[in-house]
Amino acid sequence: MKEERTLRVSLKNLPKNTQTDWERVKNMTEAEINAAAVSDPDAQPKDEDQLSE
Repeated sequence: MKEERTLRVSLKNLPKNTQTDWERVKNMTEAEINAAAVSDPDAQPKDEDQLSE
């Protein structure tokens, strides 16, 4: 069996060169963030039942 590696990252060590517009995210409401997630077929949010599995 192949060993899996775990990469630990702290907030101080997050990559700076991501494509995420963090200022835009900071200014979004929870409803806007959820709507954006739901509209992305590749990143569907999990419901409470799925998170408890």
